[in-house]
Amino acid sequence: MLLGLVCGQRRIEPPRLAVLPAIAFVIGWPAAMGQFDWRWTFPFMTLSGLPAATGGVVVSLLVSIGYLAYTTAGFVLLGHIREHAVARFFARNTVIVFIAHMPLYYLLEFLLLDAIPNYATRVSLEFLICFVSLAFTSEAVRRVVDLRPLRDRLVTAIVPTSAGGRA
Repeated sequence: MLLGLVCGQRRIEPPRLAVLPAIAFVIGWPAAMGQFDWRWTFPFMTLSGLPAATGGVVVSLLVSIGYLAYTTAGFVLLGHIREHAVARFFARNTVIVFIAHMPLYYLLEFLLLDAIPNYATRVSLEFLICFVSLAFTSEAVRRVVDLRPLRDRLVTAIVPTSAGGRA
């Protein structure tokens, strides 16, 4: 998310020479991750044979690498495609989706696990609620509440400005 925010501040052309490494990563990462002995716990699985603390750090590191690399690969592979209104809609609502989706997912999993035993049906519904519904909720909030003053105060608190100008 932070990488997207930084890159969104200015137009950056995706490097053309990085297409093959990006494709290799998209194909190779799942194959490499398949070599580990995973215990199937959601959302990120756990590794067998490692103490809980060590396993948590390793899995966290692998997830972070995966997210960063998939984001970069996605940019390299898709960054040349013209911007689309649907993509713009989801992009501007990403923050709320990012913050709220996991607590909402766990609530839905608790509520729906027995009610919808079919995994594919349950996960599809959870996806629609956690991604699509949260994006529409975020858009509604954005239209009712002017978040710019709050954003500007937050940015000023995080990034000190020079006298009379923005950082």
